[in-house]
Amino acid sequence: MDALLEIGRYAEAVAALQRLLGTDPLLAATSDVWCRLSLAYLRLDQFGDSLDAAGCAAGLALDNEWAHRLA
Repeated sequence: MDALLEIGRYAEAVAALQRLLGTDPLLAATSDVWCRLSLAYLRLDQFGDSLDAAGCAAGLALDNEWAHRLA
């Protein structure tokens, strides 16, 4: 997913991250995965979805600075 984000393929990153989150419960509990999803949504100007994903990330790890900056 990082590679897709780095090269600006944000829609593909969203699709891949959503698949991962839907199929792997361990990843769904990982704040950084939600942050990556939030960033991809942010780059696509989907601000509501970005905020929701950042909120999930912050809820999973209150000390995750990245989640709070994305929100």
